[in-house]
Amino acid sequence: MSSLTAGLNASFYYDRMDRNFSRAGDFLVLLLPSLGLLKFSLIGELFFNEVLLVLLLPFMASSALASIKIRRIFIILIMALLWLMSQIVTDIYRGTVTEDFLRGWSKIIFFMASLISLAVLISTPKRVFLWFAGCIVPLFFRSIGAFSGDFFTVWKFGTGAAILSLISLPWIYMFFKDQYDKKSLFVIAGFYFFIGILSFFFNSRSFAGLSILTGLIILIFSRYKWKTLGTRSIILGSILIAFVGLVILQIYSVGSSEGIFGEVAKQKYEMQKSSNNQGLIGLVVGGRSEILVSTEAIFDSPVLGHGSWAKDFKYTALYQELLWEKTLINENSLNASASVDGLIPSHSYLFGAWVEAGLLGGIFWIYIFLISIFRVLPAIFLVGNGVALIALLALPGWIWNIFFSPFGANVRVDAAAVIVIFSVVMISGDRIRTNNRLNVQ
Repeated sequence: MSSLTAGLNASFYYDRMDRNFSRAGDFLVLLLPSLGLLKFSLIGELFFNEVLLVLLLPFMASSALASIKIRRIFIILIMALLWLMSQIVTDIYRGTVTEDFLRGWSKIIFFMASLISLAVLISTPKRVFLWFAGCIVPLFFRSIGAFSGDFFTVWKFGTGAAILSLISLPWIYMFFKDQYDKKSLFVIAGFYFFIGILSFFFNSRSFAGLSILTGLIILIFSRYKWKTLGTRSIILGSILIAFVGLVILQIYSVGSSEGIFGEVAKQKYEMQKSSNNQGLIGLVVGGRSEILVSTEAIFDSPVLGHGSWAKDFKYTALYQELLWEKTLINENSLNASASVDGLIPSHSYLFGAWVEAGLLGGIFWIYIFLISIFRVLPAIFLVGNGVALIALLALPGWIWNIFFSPFGANVRVDAAAVIVIFSVVMISGDRIRTNNRLNVQ
C-alpha cells in the first residue's frame, strides 16, 4: 500500500512539474518578442531573444529533433544550410574582411537556431496565439523608439500594425476558443479595411494596401474555410488579389493627385510620378530603388554573390543616380547621403540573400515564397482554425517582406516564427487530408 501511495505521489509530483514547465513555456513564448527590444553589440547587433533561443537549444535537443522532422522544418534547415555554405564559399572567394563575414555567417546561423528552438516552443495553437499577442508590445515600442516625433513614420513602421493587431485580438481569441461565426471574421476584416484606408491619409501606402488586401482575403476565408483549394483556385485567386491590388493603387493615384489623402501624400505621389513613366508598376516599386541596384549586382555575379555585407561603390553610385533621377535628394546632399562604406543596397530578403551569398541564397527564399503560396495557403483554408487565421493575417505581409524588406536585426527571429507557424498549419492540413482519404476508403 505504501508503495502504491508513493507511486501516486510521484505521479502527482511529475504531473505538477510538467504543468509548471508548460506554464513557464507559455510565459516565455509571450515574452520572447519583447526581449527583441533589448540588444547588444557582438559581431554586429545581437538581440536578447535570439541569444536566449540559442542558449535554450541544448536543453531541447531531443524535442528539437522530433519537431524538425514532424513540422516540415527539416528540408528548410537543409536549404538554409546550403545558403550558409554558399555564403562561406563566397566570402572565402571574395576575401571578405573578418568583421563582415562573421556578421554574415552569424545572421544565417542565428536564424537557423531560432527556427529549431521555435519549432519546439511554438508547437500548439495556444502557443501560436501567445506569440501573436506578445508581438503587439514590441511593435509599439520599436517604432516609437526609432522614429520618435514623426507620427507618420511611427505609424508606418509598427504602431499602425500594433493597433490593428490589438483591436483584432479579442475576435482572434474567439477563433482559438471555437466561439466564432462569420461575424467575427467580418469584424476583423472591417478593422483591416478601416486601418488600411486610414493609413492612406497617414502616408503609409504599402501598409494601407497590405491591410486592405488582407481584409479582402479574410472575407474570402470566411466563405471558403474548411474547403480544399486546388492549384487552379490558388492561381486564379492570386490573379484576383493582384488585380484588386492594382485597383487599390489606382484609387491611391487618383486620391493622392487630387489631394484627398492630404498634402504630404500628394507631394510624394507627384515626386514618384515625375521620376518614372511606368504607371502602376512604377508606383509598386516607387521608393524601392534598392531593388534595381541589387538586380544589377545579381546579374553581374549570379552564382557566387558579392560576399557578406557586400560593398562596391559602383552600385552605391548607381543608387545615388537613381535617387537623383527620382528627385529624392538634391545636389547639395548628393555626396553627403552617399554610402561611406559602399554597402550594396538590396532591401529585400530575396535580393539581399542573392547579392551576398549568391544563387543558393536566392533559391532559399524563392522556395519559401513558393511553399507559402502553394502549400501554406491551401492548408490555411482547409484547416480554418485560429492558427490558420493568424497564418492568414501574416501571409500578405510575409510575401511583401520577401521581396521588399531587408533581412536582419530583429527580423531573424520574427521570420523564423512565421515559418514555424506556417509549418504548424501545413501539418494540420496534412492530417485532415489523410483522414479524408481514409474516410473515403
